[in-house]
Amino acid sequence: MIRQQWPDELLIVTVSVDRTPEPAKRFLEGMGALEAGVHLWAGEGGAAAIAFGIQSIPTVLVVDPEGRVVWRGTPDELDLSELWARAQERASSTP
Repeated sequence: MIRQQWPDELLIVTVSVDRTPEPAKRFLEGMGALEAGVHLWAGEGGAAAIAFGIQSIPTVLVVDPEGRVVWRGTPDELDLSELWARAQERASSTP
C-alpha cells in the first residue's frame, strides 16, 4: 500500500523497541508496509530508543534525506500525503 504510493521516493526503516519483534511485524503487515523497507529490532530500552528519545511505543519518526527528524508522533497521527506535500513545497522553494 505505502510502497505503491511512493515507489522510489520513500524508504521505510523501522526499529522496533518492543520486547520481541512480533508486535512490530504484525503492525507492519497490517499497514502493507512489511515489504516496503528495512526492519530492525533493537529491543526494549536499547540504544535506538535512547538515541531518538523514544519513550513510548509505537512512535513514528520521519527523517529527511539529510538525517533530520521532520516529524514525530504516533501511527494514527501520521499523514504521509500531507508530509510529502510539505516536503515538496519546501524543496521547490529552496534556491
